[in-house]
Amino acid sequence: MENEACPVKRVAIAVVQRTGAGGQVEFLVGRRATGQTLPGCDEFPGGGIRKHESPCEAALRECCEETGVQFAEANELLVVEHQYDFGRLELHFYLCLMEPAATTKVLSPFRWVTKDRLAACSFPAANEPVLKRLLGEGSPGC
Repeated sequence: MENEACPVKRVAIAVVQRTGAGGQVEFLVGRRATGQTLPGCDEFPGGGIRKHESPCEAALRECCEETGVQFAEANELLVVEHQYDFGRLELHFYLCLMEPAATTKVLSPFRWVTKDRLAACSFPAANEPVLKRLLGEGSPGC
């Protein structure tokens, strides 16, 4: 039963992956600005799921709005529920694959991060399950 004092916020997240010019796997990662929830943490593009919008549709829309990169489809990675002091989140992670060595320009503050460097990024704790899946190991959270 959902706790009315702590409603669940549903969020869709696009994990954008490509193979870079050197053959290394890369991910599109941004940094949260001052004034946002958990400022200074790294993040994948994503945001709230609108009424009458599927999580996949929301992930694709948010990715395009935040990064300028557009996809026609995405594959569900996993769904994570996480409790923070400020509320409960239900995170829907979707994998969006780009063509190898795609040179699509992305909007700031997003940048390409190699798989090796992804482990050194400072993501919020709710991202840990997807990072474990992407990296095959654990990762510290914000």
